[in-house]
Amino acid sequence: MVDRPELQDALAGRDMGVVYQFLRGRGFSQTRIAALTGQNQSEVSAILAYGRQVTAYDVLARIADGLDIPRGLMGLAYIAPVAVIRDGANYRRADT
Repeated sequence: MVDRPELQDALAGRDMGVVYQFLRGRGFSQTRIAALTGQNQSEVSAILAYGRQVTAYDVLARIADGLDIPRGLMGLAYIAPVAVIRDGANYRRADT
């Protein structure tokens, strides 16, 4: 999933609406997204329907962890920032 440039841009901008729309297009229900991300289904619905922004660090971290997205792609790294090489799933630390 994270090898798609449009999703990398959405993750970098923390635009969960784009990410959730992508998942919905692959058959994920709002209930399944909510279960994976630790959110209520109504929160997922608000993000999808109204473009509600997610700004709380803990929620963004749960989303990243639940969807198996490297936190660095969302600017949530707890170590040196992560640079993404857009040739697939190759990641490297920015300080290497």
